Amino acid sequence: MQNSVITGYKIRVRTGCKTCRQVTPRDSPPLFSKVLTLRHRIRRVKCDETKPNCQRCTKTGRRCDGYGTDHLSRTDLVQAENHRRIPSSTPPSELSSLTHLHIQGHGFNGDGIAGQSFDFFRACIALESCEYFDEGFWSRMVLQMSHSEPAIRHGIMALGTLGRRFRESEIETNKQYYKSALQQYNKAVIHARKLLEGGDNQDWGTMQKILVACIIFVSFENHMGNYAAAQVHLKNGMRILSLYQSRSKAFRIAQPDGKELSSIPLSSCQHPAAEDKITQLFSRFDFQAMTFSDSSSPYQYTPFSFSSPISDASRTSLSSDENPAPLPIIFSSVTEAQIYLFEYIRYLFRLTDALWSLSSSQSPENEHILAIILLMKRKCLLALEQWKVLFDTLLQSQARTRSPSKRTLIPPDINDSSNLRQQHVSGLLRAYYLLSLIILRAGIDSSLDETLWDAQIPLFSDTLDQIESMRPTVNSGQQKIFSLDIGIVLPLFFTAIKCRDPLLRRKAIKLLGALHRREGVWDSEGATKVAEKIMEIEEGDLGIVGQAEDIVETKRVYVNFVTAKLDERKVYLVCMLKPRGREEEWESRDQWVTF
Repeated sequence: MQNSVITGYKIRVRTGCKTCRQVTPRDSPPLFSKVLTLRHRIRRVKCDETKPNCQRCTKTGRRCDGYGTDHLSRTDLVQAENHRRIPSSTPPSELSSLTHLHIQGHGFNGDGIAGQSFDFFRACIALESCEYFDEGFWSRMVLQMSHSEPAIRHGIMALGTLGRRFRESEIETNKQYYKSALQQYNKAVIHARKLLEGGDNQDWGTMQKILVACIIFVSFENHMGNYAAAQVHLKNGMRILSLYQSRSKAFRIAQPDGKELSSIPLSSCQHPAAEDKITQLFSRFDFQAMTFSDSSSPYQYTPFSFSSPISDASRTSLSSDENPAPLPIIFSSVTEAQIYLFEYIRYLFRLTDALWSLSSSQSPENEHILAIILLMKRKCLLALEQWKVLFDTLLQSQARTRSPSKRTLIPPDINDSSNLRQQHVSGLLRAYYLLSLIILRAGIDSSLDETLWDAQIPLFSDTLDQIESMRPTVNSGQQKIFSLDIGIVLPLFFTAIKCRDPLLRRKAIKLLGALHRREGVWDSEGATKVAEKIMEIEEGDLGIVGQAEDIVETKRVYVNFVTAKLDERKVYLVCMLKPRGREEEWESRDQWVTF
């Protein structure tokens, strides 16, 4: 009953394709049309909800416009009724801020590829990118900024076109989308350059537009498979943000004329209490680059300075100090818990990179540096255990204070949708917490013993349980999900390649193969094929594998490198093994993997 409303004594279903529910002509402003479609059906027929196209439409020669993602609350209905009673000259309220984009126009034809791609971004990509980390960046902030900034507007159109291309199987249409995406992206870059040349770089409003455009460019290049270009945008954006934060720590900077001073409302300067959207996006994009480094353009980690004593000072999420920020006494929100967790995960990946670099060098200082790394490891392990306690306390507190649903005309399960989403977000954070523990216990070890992962099988099992509990967000249908942010693909892939328990490994691969998701740099279909190939290399000539111990260390893949060709849907996979023993030379197994 989640997608229904009560009208009188009848229950009217509000799902169905846009064509069956359409009430206004296709070229008319869509303001409040989502409310009106509940009250009027122009065709007076019930949609059969066949995906991707409704059979009721296609059999009668109509074009099925697909399925919307709008969900109405009682507040929507009340505000729509109030809007009907006021004069048309009254400016729209914040309720219609997203729809207002269509009314004002942006200098493009809404019926063309660019306009349709803008709508696709707003209706699909923005929502799918906020599935787990809903700080309102993609669903609100970027759309509002596209009002006034053409670099962001054209960037949105480019991303929207890429999303439509991702879901399109017809070759000629796919080529049209590819051409249109490049055209819009080039326009966005041109306007961004004008913004850099003519803008006031001391003004936070201008700087905010530059950083948002940079985030859009990183997303576009990642989805195009141009990882070197994406890294350039990412590093430049992080450098600009870090520089601006350092300038505004005192919340006062000089204006270009040198006569006036102004305050800078940059909340991220007060890390760790800040929840700045842009800082969080750059933090997670940095984490994406750490986890997926294309061999043709390996990501350059921020190195540790082992020559100086470890500082005890806290740091912002983008500084280069040696320690992550200390945890607070309590978490004020799930978002705050998420910020700290990914801060520590990025820290762990830097530790892992430092350890691998140490193993390949013969410096006389190696023993001293190794001692520092192991000390960092112990501190980080204690911090993660503390994070888990604070996070559980937060969730328990929220459960106690959550008031019961009030009686409304809307069925109670609709009111519980936010609680369900909270459970999914909590499940994802727990999965990444478990991933962090696994890396700490087995991945950061001077012996580089690949069998250490076997002791973490219970944690691998808990990780899969957490992800399974997040259904139905774990998409198992045919609809492809195009998200710009991280999600569940990475923990599933990591489990599939490092957990040698045959049942858990196959379970992870099965879940991964059922997703049909693109999450930032991670493609679930490509990740599935790579995981299957690594399993084949490790288990290929062993016959039946009954337990993890059956795969001896000389058969195991220590590390893998990939070079992705997304347009050709193939990955060049290089697996590194030590078949003659841990102290012997490396041996590589390389081949193309198609998906």
